[in-house]
Amino acid sequence: MAPVALAGPDTRSPAGKLLPPYQQFLGTLMSYQCLSIDEAKALIDSRDVTLADVRDPQSFLAGNIDNAINVSDTTVEAFLSITDPEKPLIIYCYHGNSSKGAAEFFHSKGYAEVYSMDGGYEEWRLKY
Repeated sequence: MAPVALAGPDTRSPAGKLLPPYQQFLGTLMSYQCLSIDEAKALIDSRDVTLADVRDPQSFLAGNIDNAINVSDTTVEAFLSITDPEKPLIIYCYHGNSSKGAAEFFHSKGYAEVYSMDGGYEEWRLKY
């Protein structure tokens, strides 16, 4: 069987860099993409995005990314009703682990372009 060439918009990161073949392949399997904090910053600066912070409310109040919305089990229905599922959605948590499950959830709710931010808010606050 001949190798399949991956091509199309999913072969580049949101920052426009060509993805390695294994990430191109995973991108065809996953319902969301993982972003570095630098890629997330580039996406935030270049497009109209929705930011979802899935940390606890106290951590959110102590610090968050500008314009982020704190989402919890008790606020998720309100979030779904006030946000546009056609806009890119960047989800972050503490370190980039819990945001992956949230990214799957929001994709299943009809959000078309969903990202989980690797490193989470802890890495973000160290750089930005």
